[in-house]
Amino acid sequence: MKKPVLLFTTAFITTVALAQPRIKHQGVIGGNEDDQFSSMYLTKDGGLIVNGTSNSNISDQKTQNSRGNGDYWIVKLDSAGNIQWDKTIGGTDYDGLTDLQQTSDGGYILGGLSYSNKSGDKTENRKSKDSYSDYWIVKLDAAGSIEWDKAFGGTQTDFFESLQQTADGGYILGGASFSNKSHEKSQNSRGLIDYWIIKLDVAGNIQWDKTIGGNNTDFLRTLQQTSDGGYILGGESLSPISGEKTENGRGDTDYWIVKLNSNGKVQWDKTIGGSNEDACYAVSEIKKNHYVVGGYSYSGISGDRTGGNRGKVDKTADYWLVELEVCKAGQCICYTGTSQQIDCSVII
Repeated sequence: MKKPVLLFTTAFITTVALAQPRIKHQGVIGGNEDDQFSSMYLTKDGGLIVNGTSNSNISDQKTQNSRGNGDYWIVKLDSAGNIQWDKTIGGTDYDGLTDLQQTSDGGYILGGLSYSNKSGDKTENRKSKDSYSDYWIVKLDAAGSIEWDKAFGGTQTDFFESLQQTADGGYILGGASFSNKSHEKSQNSRGLIDYWIIKLDVAGNIQWDKTIGGNNTDFLRTLQQTSDGGYILGGESLSPISGEKTENGRGDTDYWIVKLNSNGKVQWDKTIGGSNEDACYAVSEIKKNHYVVGGYSYSGISGDRTGGNRGKVDKTADYWLVELEVCKAGQCICYTGTSQQIDCSVII
């Protein structure tokens, strides 16, 4: 089997009209086993931070041995793509890095899921007695040294998905949870799986957590702090009206967008979907009370989807973008329809 590696490529486009981009730099980063890329971000010094999950020991570009059965692996590059440092972070079981952000102090906040007990770089045991995963958050300084780590979970499986540093210097975390009230989880499950949001202070201490869902499966994929200090959440839902969900599903899974205030209270929620599988993976505030959400859709024209499937309904997926405007009843200004769905029916 061919081994996946982290692949770093940058391309720069000239300003000549209709010119084709050319590859200016590229590099392969990896060790002697599987190294799975997750994401990369520009850093304040003009370089890049590249992250993922690695099974490799010391080899090639990897300077530290594996801690167990998969570890967080972070690689810092300068503006020319040269490696400045790399760090392997993990316990003796599987630890999968999902998201990373550079913090206001020049360091980094890492988030993923962990099956490890206290071992290696992990300072806390897994919350469940069985082999279930927890959120595992690690704070690094600018040189990649660990400042602190925290594990958050209940007695069942908790899948970490997304994080962001907040305006107060703390952090907002999100994912999906099977757990009832237990350990760090302060509320019972609404159904099978729920959105689980945790607000941390700058030192990683919990300020509040919220369980949000209906009576079936609700899986959070992304979150973002909004200009009013609240939060916008995106994911997929199979739930009917129940729990925090105020609208029935359109067919299979639907986009489920939830707006919270700064204390985690639900302000509104919106179900968006067609007759087949639709899953939201990105949400962005473009200006106050205006959001763009995106993901994939197997639906054709049905439910909220006004554009046809580019392949075969229920067989091929398309990108599906939806713009939301939040307004008071009777005061919406709707947008001209395009091949992407434009929606202005979030009424408060």
